[in-house]
Amino acid sequence: MNSALNIPHQIDLTGFPAGVTVTHERGTQGVLLRAEQGERGLELWLTDEAMKMYGPGPAVTMALSHLKQAVEAGLPEKEEGAYHRAVFLGD
Repeated sequence: MNSALNIPHQIDLTGFPAGVTVTHERGTQGVLLRAEQGERGLELWLTDEAMKMYGPGPAVTMALSHLKQAVEAGLPEKEEGAYHRAVFLGD
């Protein structure tokens, strides 16, 4: 992933609703984006393959857009203490 990629800035630009916290963490094969609102939340795994296919900046932007749509539709509740997880793959 491009070291100059500023995910916190992209999160800010996405304009998530008040009360929703969005965080990210780098994994061995991608980036985990997490939206939380109280006991509700969703994780979106953005794979390295997707970032290679679309470019790191556009891939993060698209993933955050999908995450925002999920927030606006209503985040699911935790199940067994874990958030639901979606995966954003490259084709």
